[in-house]
Amino acid sequence: MNNFTKAVFSSAIALMTATQAYAETKIAIGFTSLADNAANLVAIEKGFFEKHGIEPTAISLRSGSVVVPGIVSGEIQVGTLTAPTFIQTLDGGLGLAIITGLSETNAANKNSGLIVRDDSGIDSVADLAGKSLGVGSVGSIITVATREWLRLEGIDTANTKLIETPMGQLGDTLRTGNFDFTTLPEPLLSRAISGGGVKQIANPFASLPEGKPVMVNVVSKAWAEENPEAAKSFQMAIQEATVWALDNQEEAQEIIAQYLGLDPEKVKQTQFPTITDTASAEDMRWWVSAMEDQKMLRSEVDPAQEILQ
Repeated sequence: MNNFTKAVFSSAIALMTATQAYAETKIAIGFTSLADNAANLVAIEKGFFEKHGIEPTAISLRSGSVVVPGIVSGEIQVGTLTAPTFIQTLDGGLGLAIITGLSETNAANKNSGLIVRDDSGIDSVADLAGKSLGVGSVGSIITVATREWLRLEGIDTANTKLIETPMGQLGDTLRTGNFDFTTLPEPLLSRAISGGGVKQIANPFASLPEGKPVMVNVVSKAWAEENPEAAKSFQMAIQEATVWALDNQEEAQEIIAQYLGLDPEKVKQTQFPTITDTASAEDMRWWVSAMEDQKMLRSEVDPAQEILQ
């Protein structure tokens, strides 16, 4: 074997070894039970992650309160969070960063709604003054978005009492009278209404400014710094999955139903979420401002350095 052949052979072996190692990059993705996770689920099911050298593991988690410690501990590498929950991690100095967007606000999107009991006597926004709001957590996107919407509608939220209830139980708990109203995303909204006894009277998210991040994919900054190629590959996979999902919405809804354990036909009856793979610092600052107005932050937060390019 001459020197040129040896060099070519050695290069080929090195390339094969690097490719094999790259192809074995394992990423555990913790996701919550919302249709906004469409791009993640599509990327898993349609092989976009494997195409970019990632071996994904999907882990269903009930809320951001579980996702955050999972990322910090390293049990999962990527987790889905709402924009306000992510901002709270910045406020707490947890060292997390946005790796991709997932969904954003859109006035035409009907995938959420504010509901009350049929017999509550609440029929308009004005009737919500002084009433109690059911939320998954005090810092949730439901809390921030609903209170901001109430403020925009001229309702003083100082007397709006917040009642914490597990997200998946908000619809059922509303019926028992533990609180007066709540805002739910799909598929929880349709599930609550189909159960009877409640009605939708508004859609707070549709009244918010367009294009503000709703859900984002988050990683630890330390992991991203240690795994720059894997982080970039994840971003490319989500970008491709987002395009595919928008072009194949019905099949994407079947995938959503599969991973969330829902009836595919019922999911198809709901509006497809407004998905996006991007999240800008400027749009994240809108949430920061709303949370500052609601006295939810203890420090100055600037998301500009916490969005991976």
